Order: sequence, then structure tokens, then C-alpha cells
Amino acid sequence: MASTILMGCLVACFAAVADLRGASFVQVVKVPVTLITLVVVALLALREFS
Repeated sequence: MASTILMGCLVACFAAVADLRGASFVQVVKVPVTLITLVVVALLALREFS
């Protein structure tokens, strides 16, 4: 949830500062960050319930 809020804030900041030019960069960065977060959460859950 914190990752989603952080990504939303980043998109809003880039859109405000760069007139939406930076929004595409944020979309490119958002995918790996989301995947890494998903893997970390999955590993923590597996460690907890193994």
C-alpha cells in the first residue's frame, strides 16, 4: 500500500514539474519497483508461513 501511494505521489510530482514529460519515465520506473516490492512481500510471506 505504501508503494502504491509513493508511486502516485511520484507521478503527480513529475506531471506537475515536467508538464507530463516525466510521466512516461515514471511509468518505466514503476514496473520494476512494483515487481521488486511484490517479490519482497512474497518472500516475507513464505518465510513467515513456511
